[in-house]
Amino acid sequence: MHAFSHPSVKVMAAATLALLGAAVAASCLASAQGAALVGDACAPSPSSGCGAGLRCASCSPLPGTGPTVCSRTTPVDPKAHLGTGLPFNRYTWLTTHNSFAVVGTATRTGTPIIAPPNQEDTVTAQLKNGVRGLMLDAYDFQNDVWLCHSFSGKCYNFAAYQPAVDVLKETRAFLEANPSEVITIFVEDYASPGAVGRVLGRSGLSKYLFPVAKMPKEGGDWPLLKDMIAQNHRLLVFTSNKGKEASDGMAYQWDYVLETQCTHSYALVDLTNEAATVVVVRLRQGDMMLWVQTGTTGLWAGGVRSARSRGRWTRPSSPSSS
Repeated sequence: MHAFSHPSVKVMAAATLALLGAAVAASCLASAQGAALVGDACAPSPSSGCGAGLRCASCSPLPGTGPTVCSRTTPVDPKAHLGTGLPFNRYTWLTTHNSFAVVGTATRTGTPIIAPPNQEDTVTAQLKNGVRGLMLDAYDFQNDVWLCHSFSGKCYNFAAYQPAVDVLKETRAFLEANPSEVITIFVEDYASPGAVGRVLGRSGLSKYLFPVAKMPKEGGDWPLLKDMIAQNHRLLVFTSNKGKEASDGMAYQWDYVLETQCTHSYALVDLTNEAATVVVVRLRQGDMMLWVQTGTTGLWAGGVRSARSRGRWTRPSSPSSS
């Protein structure tokens, strides 16, 4: 991995918002004007009293904690601000962790799902709401590839959310209906060689795949977004398993992506705190940065972004050490 340094930079809240705009999807701003507005206290129930387009939720990244308020999720479409004339790696794309692990998913094995969910919306709803990156955990299970929130490289009935082909078909339907959109999939890959590649074929997504052979090497810029759209190379799939590049046709993610390191010293930036700080990470020009989200609710998500220097989550209110 290419070495990089991380000096501290203090920024005002407005600058922080500009830097992290698409990576942070929740808007929980205080309001003092009447009931049912963003920031007003509410009770999480069908009769919460929140206005149109709002929902009653906690702004805390920890599930079940913090006061509930009327809030609105407002993703930023980078194409609307930057157009499509930049290299793909110069954009920030909203990405959900364990995109498949949706609250309330009905069991398909007969065993109740007790593995913790990470999302409140279906994959289709996530994509319609502005998500452009999906993180999927793929396992061999019941003679197929399933998406499981499991452990130790094995899927158990209580952790099995759904067959991978179902989510991939949702992805295909979205790409078919939205010919100018590009989606990135990160596969945490515990499936046998060739298994995920076959499921990609069954789902009808192969025609959208960005060829691994055309991906830039040694930190070079990616193709222009408009060219990827024109060539219908609108799906990037990365695997966590280096050997799958040959067997499944998926790019090994750590040859192209860098990730923030999540330790006890990192937390979500407090966007309401003027003393919030951001660490700038100097990368090779074409590297993609994978933001790490620390919460497990649908209100918080990560993002994928890159360029010569990019930020990452750090402790609010105090400078971070290099």
